[in-house]
Amino acid sequence: MDHVVALLETYKALRHSVKLTPNASFSFAAPEKFQLVHLHWDVEVDPKARCLKCDVRYRVRRLMNSAHELVLDSSDLYVEKVRLNRCQRIYYYKSPKHKTYGEALRIQIPKEESNFEISIAYRTRSSAALRWSHRDDRSLFTFSFPTAARSLIPCQDVPQVKIPFRATLVTPRGTTAVMGATLRDSTKRSDGKNVFLFEQRVPIPFFLIAFAVGDFTYVPVSSCVGAYTENEPADARYVAATVKRILPIAFDLLGPCVFSKFDVLILNDFPFKAMEIPGLTFLNARLVGTSELATVLAHEVAHSWFGNSLGIQTFHHLWITEGICSYVERRILLELRGESFWRLVHQDAVVRLETEVYLLGAKNARLKLVNDEIEASQLHSMVPYEKGYLFLIYLETLLGVEKLLCALRYLHLIYKETAIDSERFREFLTVLFEDSLSDVDWNDWLYGAGMPKVIWDNSYYRDVECQLRAKVAT
Repeated sequence: MDHVVALLETYKALRHSVKLTPNASFSFAAPEKFQLVHLHWDVEVDPKARCLKCDVRYRVRRLMNSAHELVLDSSDLYVEKVRLNRCQRIYYYKSPKHKTYGEALRIQIPKEESNFEISIAYRTRSSAALRWSHRDDRSLFTFSFPTAARSLIPCQDVPQVKIPFRATLVTPRGTTAVMGATLRDSTKRSDGKNVFLFEQRVPIPFFLIAFAVGDFTYVPVSSCVGAYTENEPADARYVAATVKRILPIAFDLLGPCVFSKFDVLILNDFPFKAMEIPGLTFLNARLVGTSELATVLAHEVAHSWFGNSLGIQTFHHLWITEGICSYVERRILLELRGESFWRLVHQDAVVRLETEVYLLGAKNARLKLVNDEIEASQLHSMVPYEKGYLFLIYLETLLGVEKLLCALRYLHLIYKETAIDSERFREFLTVLFEDSLSDVDWNDWLYGAGMPKVIWDNSYYRDVECQLRAKVAT
């Protein structure tokens, strides 16, 4: 125990050595030069023009004395004016548009300013993150993963940059705003429009700043769990009750969480199964009542620890959060539904990864857990989820369930509200369990392509050992 305590103290010190990586992929921003300290975002929804009228204010700290240009990512934003410290209009320009990543908004900062405020008034245009409802032209939601946040707000659109914020949303008459933040106040204007004030004190990356507007009914089942729905309240009650069953298991596995709410928003038009943001999961209504619901919700709940709290430096390390959450999801299902169901889920994970290997070819670079050459459009694949999950399973066979879960709890405890990469993950585990992990081929797992050659020692996995060995051999 003394050894573990000493290691924890060492890593608490190391936590403060986590630095922002220059020239992070998919972004024009230079967060090593200027730090965005706090965000205040004023938004008015205009359903007729299908746009957002916005004003964003950043508190900014200069990190490099030689830096004179604050560079923000943007995409199809009509910028009206930029002000320094709320009064002085300052010079800015946009770089030529990149077909995928938009434009760099370049703001000239006077050399005497070290801590200052930048205000930008703008309107969205063809926002990739803005999704309007087909059923009600007042309703919409935003979805920014991985690089669409810049089409909602000029920002440093990389996952390593995390920021606390306040947001004021003005919505059409008869609608409610829901956001991944704490609702502080709501009022009605004289013109009938509704005003909602949200606050998120935990720093989060820009792609997790999301909201929805619609005619929602909220059904609470506890002080920290409830569901919003456009449909029958019974649907919301069923979904929220499922989350309520999952939460005690998640807390038992992962320990304390920096977020206190675990709500769900059920959307008829949501194009994916689900998306988690702090304190809120967007859920496709078609999953309600299906056997897949608990699986999806378990994964999204796990992101409250890994993804929303502990993040990643760049999307090249997406496997850390998605692989860990897939592992935790299946540990939750093991508790909820038993070992037989877990075996089926595990076998399905192996098959899905094998299918990806077959379709891409065993030597395809996209099969690497860490791939610095991958494009944002290629992030949606089974590799970070299932190969990341199998890596965690492999580590479990070497350490045992309790030691691995203990390591994940410590990892979150030390690096919550920051971002790590694969080398920091490797370093953390190898220092903590040097003897037990001495034979792990980290380079092959992290940087090798193809199907992992896993050796199963735990009795859980003996049923799949022969199948896996046979398929690897072929």
